[in-house]
Amino acid sequence: MVKALIIACFLLPGTLLTGLDQPKAGFGYADNGDHQIAASYFRQAKVLRASGQESGALRLLAASLEFDPDFSESSLLAAVISLQKQATTLEGIEYLKLAIESDHWIEGGSATARELLAETLIRTGALQEAREQLAPLVGAERSGSRVAVLWGRTLPARGESETAVRFLGKALKTHSQTGELYLLYAQALQGEDRDIEASLVLEKGLQTIPTYVLLLHHQARIENDARRRSKLLEEYFDRHGKDPAAALLALETAAEEFPKKTGLYLEMFFELGGGRYVDLLDRLNSFLDKKQRAEEARAEEARAERYASGEEDASGEEDASGEE
Repeated sequence: MVKALIIACFLLPGTLLTGLDQPKAGFGYADNGDHQIAASYFRQAKVLRASGQESGALRLLAASLEFDPDFSESSLLAAVISLQKQATTLEGIEYLKLAIESDHWIEGGSATARELLAETLIRTGALQEAREQLAPLVGAERSGSRVAVLWGRTLPARGESETAVRFLGKALKTHSQTGELYLLYAQALQGEDRDIEASLVLEKGLQTIPTYVLLLHHQARIENDARRRSKLLEEYFDRHGKDPAAALLALETAAEEFPKKTGLYLEMFFELGGGRYVDLLDRLNSFLDKKQRAEEARAEEARAERYASGEEDASGEEDASGEE
């Protein structure tokens, strides 16, 4: 009954849905009342989302899918909105799968949905499933740099560094302005113990895309010389790099060569949000424990030297026997 009333409102002039864009003919749905209503809800949801009313947009998209469960654009937009909220990742994945399986589009095709689904699956660690979504897109005539990046992300993580080296080297010839491809290529080379080549790739990436400062951070990570590493990190922060992991690396490096800078980098670590990441906090605690043990060992060594020279007795008190 409710559905019938809404269809009536859609068809009668002067009702709630009057004035909305009508779906274009040519897709086999022009005479389908349910599809027309689904399309109208979809377009209205886009307007709400553009104005920041995402909850309202989701309600309209749910209504759209109630009228036409195969309306892929509504599933895709619902997924995009849902994935912006970390707590609804699984819901977003289900919407994307529905969009791809339905494969009924009025404004495009499934490539965008496949890319977004693959990116989400990679983030959740489902690499094989991500590869299955990307497979139809890799090597396609109009395949863009985004597909190359996503495919490249699945390879080193699967232990396929040799395959990744070949694929990413070829991809960079086509997409030389994509910074993440340089980073992925360098990581793949490292997986093959080819650190010198990895460093050269990062340098070339910085020459090609000077604004992609993440390459500086990674270059510092594979640099063995502490002074050179420190210089790279300073350049990274000078270029407004904001990764707390870089501040932690700078802190660890400063302890080796520039102890007076450790306080600066510790403060920077927390300012950049390092306290939100458990793995970085564990690494920081390990560093601070090691630093404290080293300081205690140095203090004990200094005490032993003073005792040996007679400047201090066994209890740690200074020897005052020669004073009046």
